[in-house]
Amino acid sequence: MKQQGFTLAEVLVTIGIIGIVSTLTLPALLQNYQNKVYESSLKKTANTVSNAVQTYMAMEDMSDLTNADFYNNSTNLPGFVDQYFKVVNRCGTKYNDGNKCFAESYRSLDKSKTFSLESSTCSYAVSISDGMALCFDSGSASSSGTSNGNVDKGEAATGKAPTANANEVLTVKVDINGVNGPNIAGRDFFRMSVNSDGLVYDPNYDANDGTNSTWNESSKGPMPIGRILANGWKIKY
Repeated sequence: MKQQGFTLAEVLVTIGIIGIVSTLTLPALLQNYQNKVYESSLKKTANTVSNAVQTYMAMEDMSDLTNADFYNNSTNLPGFVDQYFKVVNRCGTKYNDGNKCFAESYRSLDKSKTFSLESSTCSYAVSISDGMALCFDSGSASSSGTSNGNVDKGEAATGKAPTANANEVLTVKVDINGVNGPNIAGRDFFRMSVNSDGLVYDPNYDANDGTNSTWNESSKGPMPIGRILANGWKIKY
C-alpha cells in the first residue's frame, strides 16, 4: 500500500527552511514597512506646515512671505504658530523642558552618535494635535542656494520647485511622532524650510549629487528633507 502524507523528518526540514527564509527576509520587510510609516508621516508634517503658511498668506492677502510680521521677528512668531497650527503643548524656546515637546536625545542615522537637545533652543517649540513636534525659527537659519544655482530641483510639498532667489522665511525642525521613538535623525527627526512663496523645501539640497552640503549621516542634528523630497517622499537610504 502506498504511503500517504509526509514523514516527520520531511516536516521538520520544511519548517526549518521556512524559518531560515523568514529570518533572512523579515528584517527587510519590517524596515520597508517602517519606512513607509515614516514617509507618510513626514509628508503629512510638510503638508501641515505648508497648509498653515498658505492659509496665513491667503488670510493676509500676501504673495511674499517676507512681508509677514514674523519674518526675522521671533517675538511675533508664537502668534502665527498658535493661530495657524493646532497647538496642544507649548515648550517656549526649548526643544525639551518640563513640557517635553521633543525627546531628550537623538541618535545619528548610522547610530554612531547620540546628541542631547535638553539645552538646545529655537524661537518657538510646540507639539500639535497630530502628535508632531515642531521647533520654529524665522529668517534664514542656513545658507541659501546650491552649487548648481538652484535651491531645490525636487518637488516642493505643493508640487512646485522654489526659485533660486527665494528667501528662506522659516526653518522648522520636526519630530514626526513627538517624543516617541526611534528618535533618530533621518527616521523621525528632520529639518525643512519655507521660502518666500510659502513652499516647503530644502535650501541646501544639491540636485547634482543628491547631497546636503551641511549634513551627513553621522551629523548631530535633524536630517534635511532634500533627498526624500526629491525622491517623491521616498526614503531610499
